[in-house]
Amino acid sequence: MDDPDPRGSRPRQLRRVITDLTIGAGLWLALAGTLHPQELVAALLCGCVAAAMGHRVRRHVGHQDRGALRWLRHLPGWYLNGLRDTVPLTRALVNRLRGRPSRSRLLRVPFEVGGLGPDDSSRRALVTVGLCLQPNTYVLGYDGDRDVALIHQLEPGDEPIAARLRTSR
Repeated sequence: MDDPDPRGSRPRQLRRVITDLTIGAGLWLALAGTLHPQELVAALLCGCVAAAMGHRVRRHVGHQDRGALRWLRHLPGWYLNGLRDTVPLTRALVNRLRGRPSRSRLLRVPFEVGGLGPDDSSRRALVTVGLCLQPNTYVLGYDGDRDVALIHQLEPGDEPIAARLRTSR
């Protein structure tokens, strides 16, 4: 008798592939901001790559999607923060064009780094992607000894960066 597939049943695998494809294509279209036929084809290709990579990672690591979809609820906030970040970034660009020095800063923001398990690694990766989608903010890394995220901001914003790092476990 065959051993059961450690990745789950075929319908579950198909749902994961369709979910990965949809998320990859949706993110492409959200960033493209248009529904031209060329962008639809590119979104489909991006979704296929996302689905293939997701399948390969799950097969290689044996990682189950324990609650991975719960992180998607943060995407709209990250997208809105990205739009909000264009204001201080535009202000910084105008100041640089006028010859004024940059006010960029490095921050150590409290963040529960966690361990090396798949849930903590996924959380750090998604927070990194979410913050790096914002044009004014870049995650340099995480310090697990001090439980802080190391972040670079081109122009200090009005909202504390710690509010953007809030994620539920």
